[in-house]
Amino acid sequence: MQVAAVGIGDELALFHATFHQTGPALELGDVTAVAGLLDRADSLARRLAQPHLIWLVSFSRAGLAIMLGDLDDAEEQVQAAVALGVAADRRMEARAFGAEQITEIRRLQGRLGELGEGLRRAAPHLDPVHATLRYLAELDPNAPGLGRRYRPRSVSRAPPGGAPGQVGGDAGRAAGRTTGTTGKAGDQMTTTVHQWPADYRAARRA
Repeated sequence: MQVAAVGIGDELALFHATFHQTGPALELGDVTAVAGLLDRADSLARRLAQPHLIWLVSFSRAGLAIMLGDLDDAEEQVQAAVALGVAADRRMEARAFGAEQITEIRRLQGRLGELGEGLRRAAPHLDPVHATLRYLAELDPNAPGLGRRYRPRSVSRAPPGGAPGQVGGDAGRAAGRTTGTTGKAGDQMTTTVHQWPADYRAARRA
């Protein structure tokens, strides 16, 4: 696709071809390649003067910073990405993705408790497989609004990689995000680095 886009001189197609490569690169754990692809995608988005594409790259860069553990920088990037998304008429997506990224940052900082009240208020209104419920389950496994998926199980000993009743593992959530898509008015946008957890994607496929 990238070769074809170059051949016909279609910079929008080249943007998507470049951006879509971030998923496979991330699966391989090649964060250097991901950063380079995002740089090229950003250059194309700005040349095309497409605000929603610029936001998409910005959001993905924030996710990469989270993965790399640059949490102070990541938080600044999340805030900038949300502002870009709102300005690009992606208000709902920008705020939703930004909120999840900030929640992940607080979790990695050991400050998830600061968001507890907001998570508890949101839980009853969320899809039963919504990613946010994983955070609430980690904070309070018995909180109202959690479905059976997130209730603690009775186990006699800790399973590998976690304590009894623990939902997921740090490495899986912090580094196991893969590629998904969202769209508006026919656009296909690949959102990279910080995505729905594997159980969310599996539930949607079922």
